[in-house]
Amino acid sequence: MIYAIMRFTKTRGRSNTPQLNVLDLRKISSEPVSAAYLSRNRAFLLDVPISQCSGLIGASLEIRSDVDHPYVRTALEILAGHCSNYEESSLHKFYTSFQPKNAADALGIEIYQSSSLQQFPPHARVLPWDTMSVKKKSETYIKRVNTGGTSVFGPVSREKGRLEYNRIRSLLDSISKTGYYRTNEKDGDIVVHPLLSTSGSIRYEVTNGAHRVAVLSALRIENVTVRINHSCFARENEAAFWPQVQNGTFKQSEAVHLFRNMFNCIPPWKKRYYE
Repeated sequence: MIYAIMRFTKTRGRSNTPQLNVLDLRKISSEPVSAAYLSRNRAFLLDVPISQCSGLIGASLEIRSDVDHPYVRTALEILAGHCSNYEESSLHKFYTSFQPKNAADALGIEIYQSSSLQQFPPHARVLPWDTMSVKKKSETYIKRVNTGGTSVFGPVSREKGRLEYNRIRSLLDSISKTGYYRTNEKDGDIVVHPLLSTSGSIRYEVTNGAHRVAVLSALRIENVTVRINHSCFARENEAAFWPQVQNGTFKQSEAVHLFRNMFNCIPPWKKRYYE
């Protein structure tokens, strides 16, 4: 959708904030693997369909008959006038209903009774291709949990929930009026990790900027500019070599199971599993 790209995605001029060396390949490639070769080890920009984007461990950000992502649902409710505050929103229902008891539960792989991730708190969840250890992740995120919760599952404090709700409402107002601006600053882009299945199909898991994608989706924008790190690809056929499989945090079967759940847009809270 050329109109969506030109109208809603704009690049701001330089500011006093440090700029990253991001390579713009939007006019050269639309395929992440070939773009990674062209990037020469630099982060790069691509325009990708929102229909191929997901977040919160596999929740589709696309508007469809069964919208799973609570950010998208909440944005649609605000636009339709169906909720005027956090307590009336799907985001509140999400934080109230999805309160995993451990890291395996937070990933939707608690059916594996022997999973080592059952020994860790939910905020310590890692993906099989992550490089940060479960212990380090737990130490890094414990401060967020102690200050109201995280944005990816409940429980959260009322203040935290309202903060996340207001982020969505503010973005809806801002993007509707002035369009979506990106920059080369550290937090200036929507960041994704491409997931590549054995069949060669691609899905983009949003790791930064999920609120922005949700709002763009709710506004019926079909494509979005994303930043991709050349090394952040999760290839299903390389599961045996993923860091968390190599260090024993995941069994390979668990890791592939999670990858397929995410690829097929089956988030942890749906309690359905790929077979």
